[in-house]
Amino acid sequence: MRWNDLFYPSRRLALRALTNEEAKRGIAVQNGRVVVITDIHGCYEECRLLLEKLSFDKSRDMLINLGDTIDRGPKIYEVFAYLRGLKKEMGDRCVLIRGNHEQMMLDATDPGAERAERSQKKELWYWNSGEKTVFSFIEHKHRIKEFRDWYEQMPYYYVDERFLCVHACLEDEDPEKNSRETLIWGRDTSYQGKLVLTGHTPYRMPLYFNGKS
Repeated sequence: MRWNDLFYPSRRLALRALTNEEAKRGIAVQNGRVVVITDIHGCYEECRLLLEKLSFDKSRDMLINLGDTIDRGPKIYEVFAYLRGLKKEMGDRCVLIRGNHEQMMLDATDPGAERAERSQKKELWYWNSGEKTVFSFIEHKHRIKEFRDWYEQMPYYYVDERFLCVHACLEDEDPEKNSRETLIWGRDTSYQGKLVLTGHTPYRMPLYFNGKS
């Protein structure tokens, strides 16, 4: 199977700017909770079980995912379809942030990039289990463009009056003053400021670093 059999070129979309109006204003949740999850990596059953154990109520609660929904796991397409459905039902109460794995996929399939550059990006993505995402869509080729376009719209951060959400880390409390690499790849734990909720680096238990969790 060839690469282009799955991720065929589509029209080039502009990279989502860090100055994101939805992310800036925050969403008020009335009589509900804010549920934050991260790094699902294609583990569909585990994601559903986690939300069930949390008694997640999509009619009242707010869901924030901190990125890395694709690659590695066995049911990447199912995760995409499930989160896509939740977003349609919940609207602004479902916030899906871009992680480094989504970014690798977008870079590897960018039709506007030079062939050599795209090949290099594809190699990096495959080295990080990107082939699992490709194979997950073998029977769902009709949704590939929708899949890529949807992930391209994801913001790099979410700002609430109570906390900040990014995939990896912050160096500056203002998300716009951080590089894209910091937001999706960084592992710096020296940040001090407003509470930040992050994923990216796996730990056995939730950890707190200088006002960052």
